[in-house]
Amino acid sequence: MQLEHLLLKPAVVSGFSYAGANLLISKDFGVLQSKAYGDLSFDMVLAGSSFVGSLLGDVVHDYIFPAIDKKSKLQEPISEMVSVGISAGIALLAISHLNSNAISEVGVAKIVGVIGASQVAGTFMSEKFLFPLIA
Repeated sequence: MQLEHLLLKPAVVSGFSYAGANLLISKDFGVLQSKAYGDLSFDMVLAGSSFVGSLLGDVVHDYIFPAIDKKSKLQEPISEMVSVGISAGIALLAISHLNSNAISEVGVAKIVGVIGASQVAGTFMSEKFLFPLIA
């Protein structure tokens, strides 16, 4: 796998996650206040979690699901669901570490929904439009 492919898709997923969190969550809960890290915006935490989760999901895909072609990930949803699960787990852990009340105030469904939608949208955009441009 090329380094461009490995880093481009997580960056696109992260962008979609930032936009989704900015539109749907930041109005309700804008800043995570932490004693250790200071103030972090909620959408940046979700975008970073989505980047790391998407990157780890692609690495897991290469080792656990090698029979599923990268170009058909959206046709085989189990691989994409693993990436969503990893991203959601990282996001929930990071948010609960920064502010234990944030998850109950925002809601797990909203957080996982934004991450799941951004994962699918980022994968679709990368596979259908961006990867063919750099291939």
